[in-house]
Amino acid sequence: MSTKPPPAKKLRRSAEDGPCFSTSVITVRVGKPEQLFTIHESLLRSSSFFFDSALKDGWKENEQKAISLPSVIPEIFTVYVKWLYTGQFFLTRDGDDRVVKDDATGKILKRNSTEWWRWKACYELADFIQDSDFKDACVDVALELMKSIGYCMQMGNLIYHLSVEGSPARKFAVDIAVCKFRVHGFEELAKKGNSEYIGDVMVALAKAKISWENPDNPMEVQDTCVLFAVQNISEFPR
Repeated sequence: MSTKPPPAKKLRRSAEDGPCFSTSVITVRVGKPEQLFTIHESLLRSSSFFFDSALKDGWKENEQKAISLPSVIPEIFTVYVKWLYTGQFFLTRDGDDRVVKDDATGKILKRNSTEWWRWKACYELADFIQDSDFKDACVDVALELMKSIGYCMQMGNLIYHLSVEGSPARKFAVDIAVCKFRVHGFEELAKKGNSEYIGDVMVALAKAKISWENPDNPMEVQDTCVLFAVQNISEFPR
């Protein structure tokens, strides 16, 4: 475990940088029935490759200043829009946690949270609209969720489904499995895990056993930025 103190958060930025709110706004029609969202064009395009491409000159979306996303859930797009403007995840709701206990002993048998379902939908949205910063922020939120309500098997599977071999996000999922899983976790992984995910976890476990060293525990990482590859909007394939 690293003993270095977390780096100080830099708050001051150049006055020339940051989003511009004097540009036109875009109407995004989300879901069925439609829910309308009005968002500054510059903010939307600077964060998402999908929106940047759709709003290029010559496309009807640019002329109409409107985009339709009928397959996206309005509740999840609301989380995204609030994150765009604030950098915060407004994700929790009262009654999210569901605990199943043994009637005789009172022991917790299973704990579920619908917040994990909304997190999964946010991660899928980040992949769909090709917003790497939002996807990285989703993993930050996953860390916080795990510390408060526990691990969700779908997280590792989803990361593997929507990422490439050797990515920092995949290493994060593997490190969580190696560091935090107990017997039940590995049983669930064997039953429901992505085949690549299972293979990478097995390799990591073998390496840990051979070296007798524990892998970095991602739950104790102070600077979560080290978990992610820095991606620029220009790096997405066109």
